[in-house]
Amino acid sequence: WGMVNFFLAFLSKEYAVVLIPLIPAGLMIFHKRKFSDLLYLALPIAGVVLLYVICRIGSVGLASQPVDKRSQDPLNDPYLYATSEQRIASKLNRLDDYIKLLIYPFPLVSDYSYQHFPYSRLSDPDVLLSMLLCVLILPALTIWLWIKRSPYAFAMLIYLGFFALVCNIFFDIGATMGERLIYHSSLGFCMIVAMLLVRLGEVLKESGRYVVTGIFLLISIPAWMLTTKRNLEWKNDFTLFTSDVKKHPNSALCNGNAGARYMDLGLKYVGHDSITPNGVVRVGRNERLLHAYADTAMTYLLKAVELHKKYVNGYLNLGLCYYYKDDYENAASAWGNAYLYFPSNPILLSYEQMLIGKANERASKKDFAGAERFFKCAVTTMPNDYSAWSNLAGSSFMARDFATSANAFQQAINLKPDMKNQLINGLRAATSDRMRLDAWKKDSSSYETNLNLGLGYTGTTEFYPESRRLLNKALVAKPGDARVTFLLDSLSGLEQKAAQSPKSK
Repeated sequence: WGMVNFFLAFLSKEYAVVLIPLIPAGLMIFHKRKFSDLLYLALPIAGVVLLYVICRIGSVGLASQPVDKRSQDPLNDPYLYATSEQRIASKLNRLDDYIKLLIYPFPLVSDYSYQHFPYSRLSDPDVLLSMLLCVLILPALTIWLWIKRSPYAFAMLIYLGFFALVCNIFFDIGATMGERLIYHSSLGFCMIVAMLLVRLGEVLKESGRYVVTGIFLLISIPAWMLTTKRNLEWKNDFTLFTSDVKKHPNSALCNGNAGARYMDLGLKYVGHDSITPNGVVRVGRNERLLHAYADTAMTYLLKAVELHKKYVNGYLNLGLCYYYKDDYENAASAWGNAYLYFPSNPILLSYEQMLIGKANERASKKDFAGAERFFKCAVTTMPNDYSAWSNLAGSSFMARDFATSANAFQQAINLKPDMKNQLINGLRAATSDRMRLDAWKKDSSSYETNLNLGLGYTGTTEFYPESRRLLNKALVAKPGDARVTFLLDSLSGLEQKAAQSPKSK
């Protein structure tokens, strides 16, 4: 039955590996067994371990992919940028932090990730103290207690055995520390405290019960107060992260989470679309509160991405703050930074669609300059989106920004070479009109330049006003010119047809 539970412990967490030495150690200390008397346990323990290893290999295999440092995130590898000395010293420096929190659990935070602890050096006093206590004194004390077969040795083995798995010395765990990680080890600590109290009561005899009770109250009442206060901070994500960021202001993740929670509050005041007799209108929107929460969120998010240059979630939420403050270019820039490190992020794609929706809305109203603005933001957000580039090419052409149009056509062709035949004419037209426009800007009084440029504009309805303006400039250069007069009359006819067409109505 013990081996059944041993196997179930393995299926729960691999911490169960520590039970391999703890099982015989418990029997040797508490039941006074000799090690030679316990050899019969070797087979069932080995059988459980073998069964678990078979299950593990069958689930995840043996091989692991080589780590690509370029894609590593310091939120998952806090020592990514540390030197060899800093990596070792920083890990050693965290060892006694756990003991301090076991004795005085304050302050507690939900995250101790990158930038929370500065990198240490082996010569730092804190590192030397931690080495003295955790590398020399505690192991030596455990060995001495084991030789005496003291129950304290078993408690120390529980503490050190489980702690060895999470202390980062033997295995990288992807975090600097976390008090939750020594949940198992804390059992050994509590056993030591309890046994010391019992021993004190035995030594003091009659008065011992009162002294032990008093000490117990002195420990438990402050612990209860600290726990109650911390539980209130865990009420929800907002209270947790906004409390923790004040305790640890240099944690990128704490800043990022606090900023995200403030933005969540702001989103409650965005409002929603409602269909009315006058069309679709936005109701329930409170710009003042929305912008106020966004401003607060941005103070944390800007610090988060300053602390961690590759913090994708920080950039995503920062862009959302800018978006709802109507600062679309900065929103696109923040989302573009997120694209650099996580181009396939599905949230990023949805944010790009928000920008494209605004672009299409303006294009439907013939506001091509407005459509161009939002398509520019869209391609800044997702530079690999062929559709956004092609739409930018069209909207900027209609807005007569031919340089942008030509570049966008070329970018679209680069992304989808198989679409070159469909886009090449647009690229040529944009390039040609850009050259004409540059020439016209250099010599706005030239008859030939204004005539040719105005003639080129007559092919598109939206450009008729520009064409008429240029032809009139040509007529100023050559008053009464028959060709220009004929073109102006023809343009009037085209404008009348366009005004009478069903599409224009």
